[in-house]
Amino acid sequence: MPRAPCSVTRSSANGAGQTALRIEWKAALGGAPIRHYGARQVLPDSTYRFLTGSPGIAAYVPALRRTGSEAATSLEVRAIGETFTASEPVSLSYQW
Repeated sequence: MPRAPCSVTRSSANGAGQTALRIEWKAALGGAPIRHYGARQVLPDSTYRFLTGSPGIAAYVPALRRTGSEAATSLEVRAIGETFTASEPVSLSYQW
């Protein structure tokens, strides 16, 4: 299983109810080879919305959408291995 990415950060440009977001991370050392990384939004009902995938150490989300009147949106980034096993997610949040 690949190891989770570390040092996940974000930068953004805010709009009304949605924002453009750049997410960056560092690859963890060791573990299984990494095929790509996946980013997803954790919705208020605990389901997920796929945002983007990236073979590198950064990803761009052109339109992160606010769900209802939530004060913050939770995001997760995971490393995906060659056999499509996933690391534990690393969480971050975006304050609206």
